[in-house]
This record gives sequence, structure tokens and C-alpha cells, in this order.
Amino acid sequence: MIDNTFHKIPVTFFDESYNKYQNEVMNLLHFIRAFHPVSIVNPGRFNRFEGQVEKICHEMKDMMDLQHFQFALNSLLAKLEDAHTYFMPEDGLIYPYEIRYYEGCFYLYAIDSKYPDFTGKEIVSINGIPVKNIRSAMRKAMPSENKVKAGLWSFYLNRKALLHQIGLDTAKGVCLGFHDGSSLLFKSETEKRSGWH
Repeated sequence: MIDNTFHKIPVTFFDESYNKYQNEVMNLLHFIRAFHPVSIVNPGRFNRFEGQVEKICHEMKDMMDLQHFQFALNSLLAKLEDAHTYFMPEDGLIYPYEIRYYEGCFYLYAIDSKYPDFTGKEIVSINGIPVKNIRSAMRKAMPSENKVKAGLWSFYLNRKALLHQIGLDTAKGVCLGFHDGSSLLFKSETEKRSGWH
């Protein structure tokens, strides 16, 4: 029988001058150094990861919210170039839609019921940025080994933290541009959804 139990990462690093997010990042570095095969198999890749930890740790000096921390961790773990080592962000829908990736394209998979007739449309841009560029940015923000795996993370494209991580400014909202020339602008953020198409 396979044991699928998840075990907590042991605390091997703690510095009182660091905030909780900085301590978590440094502890993760110590854990990966001790247990992840990349440190043995590809020392250069691990060194790039280790060099990035200090930068990320400095960025976390000013407190951030949990969701931004979760996506910052994934951006850091992407340096390992291992699609199997990642942090699964908690559900935290901000905008009332879900996007899915299929055969190189992004599609509107689900949307709040007050926006009828948009489900299934191919998305060609988000806030004017072509999806090709978004997919490339996602490879740096989410652990993946190739473009397809980066596309599979598309179900987080309704999270403000990930949109910021990949360089999308959400100050004026989020505008999805579709293949047929139509678009949808979401000006306000929402934590609740009334129903789905």
C-alpha cells in the first residue's frame, strides 16, 4: 500500500529578526538543500535558486498578504525547473471567472452567471497583453518544465496575486479580450460568486 501522507517540513531555520514569511523562505531553502535531488544532480540550478532566495527574502521584509506570499514562493520554486516541486495556493477567487488551457490556447471555462454567453470563448489577451506573453511569464512565476505545464496553471489566472506576479496591472480591473473581438472588463474584485455558467 502506498503511503500518501503529507509530512510537515521540519523547522531548521528561525531568526527572530525576520518576519514569518522570511523565516518560511529561509527554512524552505534549508529543506531543499538537505532533501531535494536538484542540489546533487544540478548544482548550478540549485545555486541560481539559492541566489534568488536572498532577493525574495528581502522583498518580504515589508509584510505581504498570504496569497501574494504563496505565489512568491512558487515564483521562487520555478527556479528549480521542476514541475513537481511547488506550493498549491489556497482557493482565493478574486475575479468571477476561471480560465483553462487547451492545446496552446486559453479559454473561459466558467464565469459568474451575470455574464452570460461568454463560456467557452478563446481568450487572446488579458489587459491587452497577448496570451503568448502571459504563458511565458507564467513559466517564470509557476513551477513548470515546459509551455504546456505553464498553461496548466491557468486556473489561477483569476487571482490578483498571480496577475501581479506575471506583470499584469489590475488597478483599473481585468479585461479579457476574446478571439471574436469582444471583451469583458471586471472593474471590481469579488470574493463571492453567485452562480456559474
